[in-house]
Amino acid sequence: MKLHIGCGECILPGWMNLDLEPMPGVDLIDDIRRLEKITDESCEIVYASYCLEHVGWHEIEDVLRLWGRKLKSGGVLRLSVPDFAQVCRYYLTSEKISDVIEAVVGAQRTSYDYHGMIFDHPLLTHYLKTAGFQDIRLWDPRQTDHAAYKDKSSSPFSLNIEAIQP
Repeated sequence: MKLHIGCGECILPGWMNLDLEPMPGVDLIDDIRRLEKITDESCEIVYASYCLEHVGWHEIEDVLRLWGRKLKSGGVLRLSVPDFAQVCRYYLTSEKISDVIEAVVGAQRTSYDYHGMIFDHPLLTHYLKTAGFQDIRLWDPRQTDHAAYKDKSSSPFSLNIEAIQP
């Protein structure tokens, strides 16, 4: 199974699209912190774009371990999160806080749309290693099987990183 968690309105054909809120195209309603409806070791890939930052910073390692349990051995965890380093560089050159507020605190359109964590490349790599993932590397949103479906992974603020479940 190809699992797209926290899909929101970006529905990927051929994937199991999971979100906490019911919306058109969402296949499964479940909490990304629990994934109670997904069998362990059932996924070839788990994709989460602009989703992990909604988890509180004390929960990150547990959530990454949980997502890893849903992957088969050799499965890919593909993440896209706001890159706090990129956001800061942009802000320092533009001085337009209005352009970076959503990347830092979330869009806040619903009660779930708040950010509980920030990331940069070294910190997210650390969390992935701590959660047991291997072969951690950056990925290009133009070079995936879901490239035609635009989500925030193409944002200039995005940190796109993937890792392998041993």
